[in-house]
Amino acid sequence: SKGNVYISIRVDANRADSRIYVSSDHGATWTPWGLPDIGFSLGPSDARPEIYDLRDDSKGQMWLCTYYGGTYRKQDGTWKSLAPLEGKYTYAMSIDPNDHVWVPNFDTRELYEILPDETIITHDSTTIAGLKYTINDIESDCNGNIWCATTGGGLVVLRPDGSYGQYNMATSSVKIPQDNF
Repeated sequence: SKGNVYISIRVDANRADSRIYVSSDHGATWTPWGLPDIGFSLGPSDARPEIYDLRDDSKGQMWLCTYYGGTYRKQDGTWKSLAPLEGKYTYAMSIDPNDHVWVPNFDTRELYEILPDETIITHDSTTIAGLKYTINDIESDCNGNIWCATTGGGLVVLRPDGSYGQYNMATSSVKIPQDNF
């Protein structure tokens, strides 16, 4: 939203050019960011902090999902890593109308809901059956519904009232392909 360009270069973890590069002048100059630059304490300082998703919340804070977890840049320009997410493979994100940040964990198939006060609620298949499948992408709509595209489970919707629905070939007359989201 501020007109910056972000590129993450994934190279060998031991190479110094495995960084996030940021340009505020349409690519004329680039500033490199390593893990410590975006608030992470895990991993070697030259490890690859590749970006998988990037979003701004309503306060103007920028959120990143990376190979090493979720982090956000506060309005004052400092970074805050969320310790419970450090070291987790986070690869998608959505921010709902209430500024709740939703981040799936590829390895555990858990879905994290990060509240504005940084409280983290973990959703998993013990409470939402459709979360036993890997979430490939996640989006929120203007009504606060969270839509999860899964591998093998179709489309899972989490509603603001705490209920959920699952749309796949078995539950939908529209023939939604369950493995192609």
